[in-house]
Amino acid sequence: MKTLSESEIYNKNIFLRVDLNVPMMNGKIRDESKITSVIPTIKYLIKNNNRIIICSHLGRPKGSYDKNLSLEPIAKRLSKFLENIEIKIINLPFDNLSRDEFQSSNIYMLENIRFDSREELNSETLSNELSKFADIYINDAFASSHRKHASTYGITKFLPSYAGFFLEKEINSLNELFSKKFSKKLAIVGGAKVSDKIQLINNLSKKLDFILIGGGMISAFVQKNHPDHAFAEEIVINSKAKIIIPEYVLVGNEFNENTKYKIINTVDIEDNLNINILDIAEKSFEKISDYISSSDMIIWNGPVGVFEWANFSHGTLRLIELLKNTKAKTFIGGGSTAEIIHNTSTGKFFTHISTGGGATLEFLEGKELPGIKALL
Repeated sequence: MKTLSESEIYNKNIFLRVDLNVPMMNGKIRDESKITSVIPTIKYLIKNNNRIIICSHLGRPKGSYDKNLSLEPIAKRLSKFLENIEIKIINLPFDNLSRDEFQSSNIYMLENIRFDSREELNSETLSNELSKFADIYINDAFASSHRKHASTYGITKFLPSYAGFFLEKEINSLNELFSKKFSKKLAIVGGAKVSDKIQLINNLSKKLDFILIGGGMISAFVQKNHPDHAFAEEIVINSKAKIIIPEYVLVGNEFNENTKYKIINTVDIEDNLNINILDIAEKSFEKISDYISSSDMIIWNGPVGVFEWANFSHGTLRLIELLKNTKAKTFIGGGSTAEIIHNTSTGKFFTHISTGGGATLEFLEGKELPGIKALL
């Protein structure tokens, strides 16, 4: 894979695919981590006198314009990080943009690429159109690289293609998880359904030493008549890693934030599918802390309780406190877990926080990501 860090790219026209699909509320950005992650690549390209068209998507506009999913507020915020360098928003097609005009400005930002229905169809026509003004394509959008889209995959057929700084960092960090230099490797996997995480757990169980199960999917491991129990049994039977089920959990008869709940031992959970496991209880952390303290590498993907509800956020917050103070290398596996870390302002305590949701999950499942494969 050709990387920006190993190349000398000067005075070129760059088509830069990034992932600025940030969480928004009422037109305001709730988490800027995806924006800050690509700034080193952009600053490097500007320093070397390159001209840049930045490309990203935001949300799911389904191939048509949606003013609520415009990249304009993101362009303005990015401009502030770049010391107020002007970023001009442009639209497809590029009919009104001449090559001379492009040469006169450092940065443009293409409006939300998913406003064009051809993007998700990996249209060759669109891929060719996107390459119109560029000499080089750079992918710095790890979080979008599991998609075989025109701006992440198809465009590589038309331009020399490189990995940006952040994409390279993501791949190196995730590859490091399976390094032989670690002697005891622990994965903490939360979530609601085992069927959603079975490929992840199966792949990790071949390469790590311990896997701690959290979230609602604990039910599948302890309730024999649970719809996902067969998946859970398959994991336990085939796993080379030790599967750890928390001893004590919070359960409620209703799945809502105000339900009455109690603490019970997981071995005492009857095959009552009306019982909802909502969090890991404090008593479970006596043993969990032992596994954390004895591990030298830990990856965490998925909250261990219904974190959005105050009554059932304590297990996840307790886990954060333990991971903050461990000497192990700690990796956050993207998605909702990364958002929790940013919302609690604890990012500085972790070795690496992936920006990828689905991309990180598929990488850890052992799948080949089309956007990465296209750079090889």
